[in-house]
Parts: sequence; structure tokens; C-alpha cells
Amino acid sequence: MSYQEIEKKMNNSWLILNFYKIVYKIVYKIVYKVVYKIVYTIVMILLLFYVCNMNIHADDPQNKSPYQEIISIWGSGNYLQTISKIDSLLENDPVFKQNHLAVSYYLKGLCYSRLKNYDLAIKYFEMALNNNCQREDIFYETAQAYFALKKFYLSRTFFKLSHYLKFMSKQSLYYIAHIDKILKNAEPTVKHYPNKDKLKLVFQQKDEYDSNVIYQAEQPIARAEYQSSINHDNTLKISRQFNLSNNYLIIPQLKLNYLYHSLHRDYPNIKKNDSYYINPIIDSQKSYFLFNNIPASTLLGVDYKYKSSDFYKNSKLVFNTRTFSIYIRETFSFFSVGESSIEIKERFHNSRKEEEDARIFSTLLMQNFLLSKNFLLISIFNTDFSSNYKNSIYSQNSYLLRNDLWIFNIYDLLEINIGFSFAIIDTKGQRDLRGYETNYSPSFSISKSFFKDSFEVKFNYEYNRNVSRDKNSYDYRRHLIGVAFEIRL
Repeated sequence: MSYQEIEKKMNNSWLILNFYKIVYKIVYKIVYKVVYKIVYTIVMILLLFYVCNMNIHADDPQNKSPYQEIISIWGSGNYLQTISKIDSLLENDPVFKQNHLAVSYYLKGLCYSRLKNYDLAIKYFEMALNNNCQREDIFYETAQAYFALKKFYLSRTFFKLSHYLKFMSKQSLYYIAHIDKILKNAEPTVKHYPNKDKLKLVFQQKDEYDSNVIYQAEQPIARAEYQSSINHDNTLKISRQFNLSNNYLIIPQLKLNYLYHSLHRDYPNIKKNDSYYINPIIDSQKSYFLFNNIPASTLLGVDYKYKSSDFYKNSKLVFNTRTFSIYIRETFSFFSVGESSIEIKERFHNSRKEEEDARIFSTLLMQNFLLSKNFLLISIFNTDFSSNYKNSIYSQNSYLLRNDLWIFNIYDLLEINIGFSFAIIDTKGQRDLRGYETNYSPSFSISKSFFKDSFEVKFNYEYNRNVSRDKNSYDYRRHLIGVAFEIRL
């Protein structure tokens, strides 16, 4: 056989071999993909059938474990039945008791908490903890129960544990700061209610340099005297809290105040600002939960204030004004950043000068922002609509926005407050004379407590600027620098 014939035969064999390889690859890929898909589909169908069959049997009450039955009853909101079921299992099922004792006590605590029986809730939470319950929310739930009973020291401890474990951390920090203020009787911008059912006394002595004394500063007719003085302001507050039930309080209070100006008394308009007032207050507060889990309270209060001053500038204090107020405030913790409050107030103001008698309708919106454990921002929007009975020239509307940043527990109970307020005043009947007035006021204070918060020293500074078209009486600048001492018994 010649060389050419051998080469030709080898080429033909190579072509045949390549053809079989190509055919094999095509057939292999087709068969592999088809078989793979068929097998995969069959397996998934069988798996789906198995899972569905498991779910069907799991939904059958006869196939549920005792623990699953309890969770199912709890989830339906039937707390009394949940407690009864747990008691029955703990008594009759040794295996269940051995495996689920701690979580059973925890669930009973939750049930009693939802039923607002906080004493029993705390009892079972503590039993669960003693049995090494590992539920991450148990410290937070225990803290809430103690808070509802107004056992603030214990509540604060459990909120700290909850924050440490990073469960509901922001909410826990808010409650910690809120409880700190309650225990210190230093809650800013809102009335504070003592946490013990006993008589409470607070006395404050405040000495302040006032660069521009304001006549009747708390009234719509406030005017600048354009003269400085030193104010000696003494206030005694007596209060007692009556717990009519776990969530209903009556808080009667009495405030007595005496104000004396010791500098530039040769100016009669300085002397006439010497005054005293008597201010009884009765507040009633109902606490509850909105939508079963949002802490809320409604406060209804009445306030009467009788004030005498050196009206005739002869060093004799005589009747000047009396004001009766009624108000309602709703406070709730709907937002995780902090408490919210809405208040409506009606004031009836009577003056020695009948033309200054007024009816004042006020609204207040307040939102707390817990920025961290030591930082609390309080924002307030307040409106006052004043209508004078006898002389509409004194009627006016004012709109105020104020923000206070409170910094707590710096260098062992040191507190700092940085505030700023801005107000727009519609002078209405005096608009031609005074126009629309604006008032802005930055402020700063720093305080330190001693002897377990029974004594406090406070330094404060405030700048006040009122811009008015009337340059003679209502356009002014004012600096207030003072120190205050407070004793709490």
C-alpha cells in the first residue's frame, strides 16, 4: 500500500471519529438536561408534598405539642385561658415542667402584665429569672411592670439591664432619663408629681440681676421699665400625691411666692413690681395603655393664683390680679424617640384695672427626643389667644416655639440646660402702635445636686430681646443672671 493510500485512510478514520464525538456530545447534553429536569421536578414535587403534609398535621390541634398549644392560646389574646393551661400542665405533666418551667413563668408574667395585674406579673417574671429564663425581653417587661406600680428605682434598674442587652435600647434609655427626672423632681417645662404618697416640701431662693425689669411679665400687657434691679425670689411648694389606685392619682399642691427688688428702689416703677402670690393647684391623673401597649396618661387640673403687688408704689402690697385656670393634658409614648403631650388650657384673668381683664385660651404641643442616655431635647409649640372683656385694645395672639436641650449626670449629677425660644406676637388692637412683635430668648443653666438630691445649686443666664414698633415701652433688651438654691424635703 502506497503512502498516499495510507494517508487517505487515516484522514477518513479521523473524520469518522470526530463525527462520533460530536454526536456523543449532542446526545449527552440533551439526555442530561432532560433527565436532570425530570428528576429535579419529581424531587421538588415530592418535597413540596412532604412539607404540605407536615403543615397539615401541624395545624391539627391533636398533633400540637403542649408548648405550641400555649403559644397559640397566648397569640389569640386569651390570657386567662393561657394561665389556666400553664397551671394545668405544670401540675400534671412532669416532662413539660422539666423542659418549660422558666418560659412558663415568663408567659404567666406577660399574661398578668397584659391584664394589668402588675404585682403578679413581677412575681412570675422574678420566678422566671430565678429559673434562668433566657427571653431577651424579660428585663424590659419587668421594668414596665415596676414603672406601672411607680416603683421607679427598681424600674430604672431593669431598664438599664434591658439597654445593656440591647433590647428596646432607645425606649429603655428614654425611661431611664424620665425616671431620673422624676426622682430628682427636676422635670423641665412641665409639672412634676412626687413619687411617694407623703407630704413633700420644696423651697427655692433665687437671686437674680435683671438688666431691664418687666412690669407684669407674665401678662399680655408686659412692659419694659428700662431700669435694672436685683430680684430676690422666694418660693415654697407643698405637695402630696394620693394613689387612689395603681393608675389613678390626685395631686394637690400649694405654691407661695414672695418677690422683692433691692436695687434702684428710688424708681417707683421698680418698687411696684414687689409682690407675693398664693397659688393652689389640684391635678388628677389617669394612666393607661393605648392600643394595649402604648403608655399614656390623661391629666385634668385646676389652678387658682392670687397676686398682690405694690400697686400704688407706697411699699404696701395690695390686690393686683387673680387668675383661674382649667386645663387638660394628654401624654403618650407613641413615638420611640420620647413622650408626646397635647394640652388645652383656659385662663380667666381679673385685674385691679378692669380694662385689663382677659380670657386667654392656650394650646401646647410638646415632644421629647431622647438623643442618648444623657441628652434629652424638649420641643414646645405654644399658642395664646387673649381676649379682653372691657378693652379690646389689649387683646393679642402669641405663637411661641421653644427648644431645650438637657444634659444629665455629667460629673456626678451635674446638669446643663441650653434653651432657645422664638415668639411672634400679633398685637391686634395695638397693631398700629406696636405692629407684629417678635421675641427671641437664648438661655443657659447649670446645676449640681448634693445630699442625695435634697439640695441643689443652680446658675442661670438668659438674654431676652423683644422687637416692637413702640420703642418707648415694648422694644427692649434684657439680661438675667442669677443663682438659685433649692432644698427638697
